[in-house]
Amino acid sequence: MIPKLPGVPALIAYAVPMSTRLTLTNLISLFMGPPAWGIYDSGGRKVLDADSVIDMSFSGSSDVSDYPLEKGSFASYNKVQHPDSFTVRLSMGRSKSDREAFLSAIDAIKKSLKLYSVVTPEKTYRSVNIHGYDYRREQTAGANMITVELSCREIREKTVQYSKTGLASVTSSVVKNPASAPALIVGKVQAKVTAATSQFNSIKSKIPVGATGKW
Repeated sequence: MIPKLPGVPALIAYAVPMSTRLTLTNLISLFMGPPAWGIYDSGGRKVLDADSVIDMSFSGSSDVSDYPLEKGSFASYNKVQHPDSFTVRLSMGRSKSDREAFLSAIDAIKKSLKLYSVVTPEKTYRSVNIHGYDYRREQTAGANMITVELSCREIREKTVQYSKTGLASVTSSVVKNPASAPALIVGKVQAKVTAATSQFNSIKSKIPVGATGKW
């Protein structure tokens, strides 16, 4: 409000709508852009065109290996990391054909062996496979709104390199079809030796018959 005081000219006051006021959130969005959310393929393309990302939950754990000592004591000697797992909930409305295409895309990536990246404003989770999903429709959200929950899991891939001796070394790489890899030899194979018939007859002819009995 412009006060009505002596010396203050009469000006028309305009109310600024709440949606257009410059807040801290608007400033951050103006200079840094909207927060990045979504699931992307290896080429940086978004694979699911959802209306919004509702939430994400993350779970990371590990096992500590122990061995017993005397008098009921124990000691820890190793720590094994479990693959990270998390869920992402997406919402989708729009038209019936849009929702059908959205569910078809989710079903395709659930069956795929491809790896994706889950992008959040704070962190990007790479080498992720979507191995399951479920969706629901709630009366409170409207008949044309579906909510999909994706089950994601970190994939740590290794490839096996073979040497001439048959021993294998493991290096970090991608194995697209592990079934096509050659069989892994984990130990030395004892060669089977069979004497030739001619060698056996040669040795036999040098031994006296009386010393060995009848042949």
